[in-house]
Amino acid sequence: MALGIGLTYLWSSPGAAQARGQSEVRPSFAGALIYLGRSHGYGVGLSIPDSKIAVLYAYRIGDAEAVEGGDQPPVFLQTAYAVRVKGNLLRRGLVRAVFPSIGKVSLHFKPSGKRRSHLQRGRCHGKPQVTEYGTLRGKVALKGEGGYFEITTRSAGGALTQVPRSVCEGEADQDEEIDPRWEYVAPRFGFNFSPGSGSIALLYAAERTARRTIGIRVAHGAGASAGAEVDVRVLELSHGMAIGRSVFGNQEAPGTFTTSMPGEHPASAILKPPAPFRGEGVYLEGSPTSHSWTGDLTASLPGSDVSLTGPGFKTSLCVVSPLKAPDGCDFLRPKLVGNARLGLPVPGGIGE
Repeated sequence: MALGIGLTYLWSSPGAAQARGQSEVRPSFAGALIYLGRSHGYGVGLSIPDSKIAVLYAYRIGDAEAVEGGDQPPVFLQTAYAVRVKGNLLRRGLVRAVFPSIGKVSLHFKPSGKRRSHLQRGRCHGKPQVTEYGTLRGKVALKGEGGYFEITTRSAGGALTQVPRSVCEGEADQDEEIDPRWEYVAPRFGFNFSPGSGSIALLYAAERTARRTIGIRVAHGAGASAGAEVDVRVLELSHGMAIGRSVFGNQEAPGTFTTSMPGEHPASAILKPPAPFRGEGVYLEGSPTSHSWTGDLTASLPGSDVSLTGPGFKTSLCVVSPLKAPDGCDFLRPKLVGNARLGLPVPGGIGE
């Protein structure tokens, strides 16, 4: 029962919307983490990380399409859905959440007697939290878009945590106007863990429309085998839910990512990763203020197929020699060019 997989951003201190250096007194609340089961290769779970938010997540660790003459590179896929809930119910051991178009959960917690106490997390200070483990009984009926997972059950294992009143330091660069649901579903790009000194080729592409933001990061590390790390993150609004979808693949197939040589102009790149991707994306730098990102590249994310190219993307390509840039491209500011707006989808449609 792998509760921890894919949950690093789903179980954290709530409401971190203060400027660094300020403090906030937070009332006590109850949280929950529940494993609902497996369906079609996806692990499905429910997190209630604070008194107002419920997050349903589905994740799969799989293999990409076989590559000729080599192993199948691993792929991690995840989708998370966040909605508002009535948090006071959880104090009585009741877990109720409705995910529009997906289904609902109505459960009652039965403790097993096992419990543990632990310090509060992040920048919060107060009395220790107390976590109780047990079984939840009731009704779960959930179905992902297109049926990529389906969970129907009357019992699940999980844990409830009582968090006492605490004093929390604020986080930097947080916006009080941002809906708190974004905090728990917005996927974040990671670092390139190549065996070399950093990425010697790094492509970014990003697009934002009224209800969806797409971000792409492609990296080939110094000393890494042929291929690239391909990281796609999508954040969207649908039926009153905040939804975060992601796919990460360590694509070792030759030809996944080919670029022009360092210093060559015009700079260019071709991205053609294996499943769950289809097609290819072509980057061409026309001038310092003009980049094109064309092709038929799409990604099959859990619950949605997403087009990853087009004139609405901002793009940036960095290609360096490790002899001239020992730290690679990772710590260089991307030179994003294009017409896309960046950031979260437009607020307001998420309300209710």
